[in-house]
Amino acid sequence: ETEQCAEVLTNGGITSLPYHAGYTEESRRAVHARWSRGDARVMCATVAFGMGVNKPDVRLVVHHTVSKSVESYYQESGRAGRDGKRARCVVMWRPADVPRQSSMVAFDAGSENLGNLYRSCRWLTSTGCRRASLAAHFGETYDPRVDGACVCDVCEPPKGAGFFPTQLGDLASKDLARTRETAGSVAECFMRLAEKAPDKPVTMLQLASEWIKHAKSEARDELRDAGSGGVVGKVPLGAWQRAIGLLDKDGAEAFVCHMVMHGVLAEHWQHTAYSTNAYVRAGEVEPDECPEFSLVRKYKGEE
Repeated sequence: ETEQCAEVLTNGGITSLPYHAGYTEESRRAVHARWSRGDARVMCATVAFGMGVNKPDVRLVVHHTVSKSVESYYQESGRAGRDGKRARCVVMWRPADVPRQSSMVAFDAGSENLGNLYRSCRWLTSTGCRRASLAAHFGETYDPRVDGACVCDVCEPPKGAGFFPTQLGDLASKDLARTRETAGSVAECFMRLAEKAPDKPVTMLQLASEWIKHAKSEARDELRDAGSGGVVGKVPLGAWQRAIGLLDKDGAEAFVCHMVMHGVLAEHWQHTAYSTNAYVRAGEVEPDECPEFSLVRKYKGEE
C-alpha cells in the first residue's frame, strides 16, 4: 500500500517515496536519506519507519487508516513539528477499516491488541477535546490556561473539507434513549439474518446494509403516522435517524462499528487459504446498555 500511495501522489505532482519492511536495510537507509535531503516531499511508510526518525521540519503527518493503538498514534503524530513550528496530524479512516485491522491484530501475540485497536477507534469517534482525551489516556491532565489553547478538529474545526461532530440542536445525536432503541433495532436485524441463514456469517458492512433497508421502511411508516403535526416536543425516531445520517451507508456502518467498539456486537474471524475475514455476532453488552452515539460527519467548509 505504501508503494501504491507513493505512486498516486507522485503521479499527482507530489513527489513521494515508499518505505516498508519488505525493503532491505540498505534500501531503507537510501530512501530515508533521499527524503531527509528533500528529494521527495512525502514519505509513505508503514510502522517500519519506526522510532528514531527526527526530521525537525515535518509539517504534516497523515494516517492512512486507524492506528492500532492510541500509543501508536501519539508516537507517530509526534514526528510533526519538532522544530516548534505549527504542524498538523490528520487521520483518514472509515468504519470498514476496523474489520480489516482487527483481522490482522486479533491473532498477534498479546491479548491486548484488539482492545488497543478498539480504544483507538473510540478515541477517533469521541467528540471531546482530542488533547484532553489523549492526556487522560496517559493519566495526565490538560489545562488550556496553562498548556495553551487546543487547536484540534473539535476545539478549532478546520475550514476545508473534512469531518466534524454532528451538531443538531433539538435532534442532538447524544440522545441516549434513541441510541439504545436504534441499537436494539440493529440487534434484531442481526438475529433475523442469523435465523434466516444460520450457517452464513455476517460482516459488519452486510449488517449495516440490511439494517438500512429495514430502518428506512420503518422510518417512512413512522413519519407518515406522525403526520405534519406530530407530538409536540417529540421527534420521531425515524426523523432522528435520518437527521444524524444513520439512514445512509456511512452512517449505518459507523453505528454498527459503534456497537462493536462497545461490546453490543462482537467480532469473530474465519480463515481462508488467502485471508482472514471478520464477522459479527451478538456481544456480551445488551443493546439497552449501548453508550450514546455521536456521529462524525463529512462537511464542506469555506472554499
